[in-house]
Amino acid sequence: MTIPSQSPSDPTPGTRPPGTQPPAYGAPSPAYGAPSPEYAAQPPAYGAPSPSDGAQPTTGPAAYGAQPPAWTQPPTAGPAGYGAPGGYGAPTPGYPAQATPDPGKGMGIAGLIIGFLGCLAPIGLVLSIIAKRKSKRVGAPNGVAIAGIIVSSIVTLITLAILATATAAYVTMQNRCNEWGPGIHEVNGTTYYCG
Repeated sequence: MTIPSQSPSDPTPGTRPPGTQPPAYGAPSPAYGAPSPEYAAQPPAYGAPSPSDGAQPTTGPAAYGAQPPAWTQPPTAGPAGYGAPGGYGAPTPGYPAQATPDPGKGMGIAGLIIGFLGCLAPIGLVLSIIAKRKSKRVGAPNGVAIAGIIVSSIVTLITLAILATATAAYVTMQNRCNEWGPGIHEVNGTTYYCG
């Protein structure tokens, strides 16, 4: 492992600059808070010119009794008192502009929710179609309405298939009971109750 060499002006913490000796044993130590001789040079105060500049300070407090600078009003865009350039409602830099409200969003959400409710799925389908049309009219995308149309259509088809199967089974049972008459009938291991 090698240790990088340092310039004499950049001492490591805890070491003394070259050419200085530690105080002799028993010698009086400097007063508490007084800078040690090797670190006596301090950087200039904030706002004061540095010795390397040779220039006068441009910032900082004015001399005692000096006249303060005159105040000027910042420029505005148009008649005084009407706000900053861009006017009210201008998008803030770095932030996206506010989107136009979507009139079909709420109805699309309602259509999607109702679309899951079996027998009410056709109502959800109608609501979702109306929501999609409203959104399309203002040019806003409405994925919720599209999802409502898809879900309501599928649930409506499933509900219709179940209703058709149940209706067919009921009609078949009624026809058999009409042939057999009232009572309990057992056919091929299945028991039928006809009233």
